Amino acid sequence: MPYFCLVPRQRESLPAPFYRVGTIAAAMRRVPGAVHLVLMILMLAAPLNALVASGSAPAAISDATPDATAWNSQRKIVRDSDGRLYAAFRVLDSENLDVVRVFRLNDDGETWSVLAGPPDATGEMRPGSLAIDGGDQLHLTWAERVSGYFQIFHAMWTGERWTPKTQVSDTPGYSGFPSVAIDLQNRLHAAWYGYDGSTYQVFYRVRGVAGTWEPTEVVSAGLKDANNPAIAIGPDGRPHVAWFLFEGGRLTIVYTHREAEWSTATTLSDPSASSFDASLAITSGGRIFAAWAEQYPNTTRAIVVRHRDAEGWSPPAPLAWFSAPGGHPTIAIDGESRAFVFWDQLDDAIRYRVFNDSWEGTQSLSANGTASFPSVRWSAVANPLFTGANVLDVAWTEEVNGESVVVVSSVPVKPAGQRPADSPGLSLPFLIAAGLAMGGVLWLVYRRNRFLTRRP
Repeated sequence: MPYFCLVPRQRESLPAPFYRVGTIAAAMRRVPGAVHLVLMILMLAAPLNALVASGSAPAAISDATPDATAWNSQRKIVRDSDGRLYAAFRVLDSENLDVVRVFRLNDDGETWSVLAGPPDATGEMRPGSLAIDGGDQLHLTWAERVSGYFQIFHAMWTGERWTPKTQVSDTPGYSGFPSVAIDLQNRLHAAWYGYDGSTYQVFYRVRGVAGTWEPTEVVSAGLKDANNPAIAIGPDGRPHVAWFLFEGGRLTIVYTHREAEWSTATTLSDPSASSFDASLAITSGGRIFAAWAEQYPNTTRAIVVRHRDAEGWSPPAPLAWFSAPGGHPTIAIDGESRAFVFWDQLDDAIRYRVFNDSWEGTQSLSANGTASFPSVRWSAVANPLFTGANVLDVAWTEEVNGESVVVVSSVPVKPAGQRPADSPGLSLPFLIAAGLAMGGVLWLVYRRNRFLTRRP
């Protein structure tokens, strides 16, 4: 699917405008009428062309690890208020270590540049999660080894450099798989799982706008062996978390949300199946979508979705059945509050379905090799869509001839709002109106001059 890149036009300084208009009109008198019409059409089309100039799909990112875009509970791809695309993947560094790096799509819409790694990150970095706040500052979290155990760290890209890293977790054993999201007040919410000394729990912290982290909370207290949380923020700023729980010899998907305190966890998945890899997204109206993978005793797998509104949770909706392996669903919301669920089946395509009052048929994004671990930029509450960047960006890891690469594609959708007011650049309606106005003035000047030259 083609990738569209916004290329803002450069303004030209126009001193002595009346002289220039007169000069243009005088020149136009020497041009045949048919050429006038062509010039007018081109002039009127120029503003629109400036905004929708298209390029080819961006090149794949090489040196990726086989799980570069894993895991589906962690968001990997964002856009800033100008529509620039950023993505966080695991790649191999010069010492052949797995590290998390953030890439930025260049202005040509085809090539990537890498932001310098967090300068004080050392050694191997486990899979990370990326978010962007209203000030276009990137927030990267990852796991890094400390005194024998992995712990969660955070650093922020200010546009020029990374801030010093901050240790977010402090468990007596392993902590990993951070999932983060930004609310409308620019607070960063983080969930992860870690060993508390007796079992694995889901933990949560929030970073205020002043940059101070609040105390750690235990989300899964009383439950056993919680893993891989996914977090989403509602329009009211409250966090929602889902994860898979190992208990009684099987895996189940559970969900909770925080008001004054964390609610009692609700089991969402089929108790007869083994369920894992949860993903969450919330519409601007507060409807919650949860997706996960289920595997049955005969090794058949399914992608299952439920949504919750004021009436409670809907019945489970299987979106696909296939032979294991595969799964890793990831959800996004478009400007019409439609839910898009993407997943892999470890073949040559990433598949997705759309919820528009009911689930539409399966569509796919083709791959050149074995595609896995899709990650989609979500919208509505966090990193919203807007006119000029109205696509759902999807990244996945692709195995081609024994080499792992990261591929990014996009699905055009309806925008969720207008470009932020403080964003530089000109809107499409303004450019069209300016082009029409300029064309009208030049046409009137041209017609007036033709009339004057024909007077006896």
